[in-house]
Amino acid sequence: MFVRRMCTLSFLLCNQVFILLTYIEYPNSRFRKQSLPIIIIDTAILPNQTLEITSSDPKLNSLIDYVLQSTTSDELGILGLNPRTKSPLNIGVTAKVTKENVRNALTGTRTGAGTGAVISLQTTGQRRFEIEEQPYLHDSGSFYMAHVEIVEDREEIMSMEQCHEAEKLSRKLPSLVQKWKQLVYSQSTTVKRQVNYIMETIGPMPGNDHIGKRALWVGSLVNPHPLPEMELCSEIRPALLSCKNNYQRIYLAVLSLQSSIDYLSDRKRSA
Repeated sequence: MFVRRMCTLSFLLCNQVFILLTYIEYPNSRFRKQSLPIIIIDTAILPNQTLEITSSDPKLNSLIDYVLQSTTSDELGILGLNPRTKSPLNIGVTAKVTKENVRNALTGTRTGAGTGAVISLQTTGQRRFEIEEQPYLHDSGSFYMAHVEIVEDREEIMSMEQCHEAEKLSRKLPSLVQKWKQLVYSQSTTVKRQVNYIMETIGPMPGNDHIGKRALWVGSLVNPHPLPEMELCSEIRPALLSCKNNYQRIYLAVLSLQSSIDYLSDRKRSA
């Protein structure tokens, strides 16, 4: 099945199984529902991560033209693959498609997709969503549509204990990031240059009053898109997208950073 109404995503990190994503019906969810054309890529991306696709595939061009001509939305939905099963996730991010970010790959000029054209689409992840129902083939036969729920501003449930723990974990991140950077920089000049570029792209770490955004920022740092030559951390983006509240997100961010630090420290000692 492409989509399950009730599902659990499990993912192995540092010899621990992190289990997330049991479907819950939230109040007022009908106000966040819409239909989007869907593209599937190898790895999930997070909000604020950049995706660039160059292709002459007429089906992709048809999808891009559909969004450009739409009067209801200028977004498409991006789904990654489950790292274990290689099947599409039912969680993803929206991305805008406008004439500003669609270019002819051969001439560099802004353009619509058009039949037979080699198109370059550069866009950025925006809002998180969940797929509500089995995607269906568009009338053109070129791409799939899906009914989705935008979950970016959905009310989240956390206990007081989780709120306090989330704040405590969030305060740990700056020192962990600094330690992680020092270890990464010691690997090679090339890796250091790549990480510096990643940090320029994603911008500064959000403040402690934006715990969820801070956790997603860590995900963009340790799992950049595209991935650098050296694997910096286990893949956590699908699990981050699956988290139901900021406690889960920040817990995963801290766990992944610490796991990467342990791995890089061992690698440095054995060098």
